[in-house]
Amino acid sequence: MRYKPQLVKRLETPEGQVVQEFGPQRLGEIPARPETLRIVQQALWGVVNEPRGTGWRARLEGVGVAGKTGTVQVIANSPKGDKLPEQFRDHGWFVAYAPFDHPQLAVVIFGEHGGRGGSTYAPIARKIFEYAFKLSPTPTPQSPAVVRRPTTTPAVATTNVRSLPGAGP
Repeated sequence: MRYKPQLVKRLETPEGQVVQEFGPQRLGEIPARPETLRIVQQALWGVVNEPRGTGWRARLEGVGVAGKTGTVQVIANSPKGDKLPEQFRDHGWFVAYAPFDHPQLAVVIFGEHGGRGGSTYAPIARKIFEYAFKLSPTPTPQSPAVVRRPTTTPAVATTNVRSLPGAGP
């Protein structure tokens, strides 16, 4: 399913009375093969949960998080670090959803000239998920280089998709 992104769930008075609620607005189905979506979902899970995943700092015990890190180069062949003037430093982002098996929340964090997706923004996403799912704050997980984790990918949630014409069953 595709839904319209929304920033506000409801408006309340200072006393807590609900003035207006904003429910999900369905836009349609994703025109892709179910197997293709499963592959993409498993890859997103791996970014956060596999030993060499770049988004490992978003990992939460008990809540499957899937995500994607990214860096957007501002100038070609830019040196890394603080030696470059701020306006020429790379942009970074991290997009994630959780729980993996029944998505309820998607988070996108984009930092203009502000760092790298996995190291800077994945920990922020983890904090947002902890707050949203009412979890106790946890320390940043250990680097996968220190802790070997099982890499068995969980089953993917059933996704309502429309098959492409001629794509087969």
